Amino acid sequence: MRAREMLGMTTKLLRASLVLVLLVVVGCAKPQNPDEDAGWVVERFIVARQDRNLDATMDCFVDRPEMRSSLGVGWSGRDAVRAIMASRLADTYVVGDMRAVGNRVVWTEHVLRSVAGAQVANFDEDVEAIVVGGRIGSMVTYVGGAHPQPAEATGQVSVSLDLLAPLGTLLLVAAAVLVWPHAPLQSRRTASGQLLEGLRAYVARRG
Repeated sequence: MRAREMLGMTTKLLRASLVLVLLVVVGCAKPQNPDEDAGWVVERFIVARQDRNLDATMDCFVDRPEMRSSLGVGWSGRDAVRAIMASRLADTYVVGDMRAVGNRVVWTEHVLRSVAGAQVANFDEDVEAIVVGGRIGSMVTYVGGAHPQPAEATGQVSVSLDLLAPLGTLLLVAAAVLVWPHAPLQSRRTASGQLLEGLRAYVARRG
């Protein structure tokens, strides 16, 4: 009966340990930081572009950003991106259908582009931005909306690899605690029985 009680207590202890592990995992998940929120970064970029503020627009990019188009052209480096953004601030944009998955943001926009000596361009495009450290690292435009929608994130909890070893150790300890009572309880019961028999014999001798 004592062994069953100990086994029940051990099982409860193991369950509590597993709950503790889950709490540690959730508690150590990477916190949401507004400066690293990809959707917020892109929204800030769109507002700066809408205000035709070149400096504020460039503040949304990393030191060495990259831009390219599905038409086969691209720009790399801050000066090149600044030059293309300066020309695009004259465009008119209607933005919609923005989706953020991790550090990747995809949105659609309708563009009206007027170039001196040319007919006004009127087209739709999808845009994909990759955010790194709270700023846009790369941006790709897909003219005609040819970009596929991003897949849903498979998980949002990020746990440091440094936690895997101690968490694994905790699980092993919990498992060992579950197995531990069987052998020691038997030997402890044997020792207790021998002690009890010895006491009985002593009392019998003492009369």
